[in-house]
Amino acid sequence: MMHWIPYPGVWVTWVLVSLGAPFWLELIRKLLGFRNLIGSKEEQARANRAATAGKPTGS
Repeated sequence: MMHWIPYPGVWVTWVLVSLGAPFWLELIRKLLGFRNLIGSKEEQARANRAATAGKPTGS
């Protein structure tokens, strides 16, 4: 008689699925918010560089 040996992947999958939809939706929302935050900071830095590129230096 062959015994079932629990595979680590099965247990990890079971734990992740058991966290439920609210957990995953919140995680996705946070990740997308983080991406938007990085994008807005890059856009602001780009605007600052463009604004200072046309100004002459004091030398």
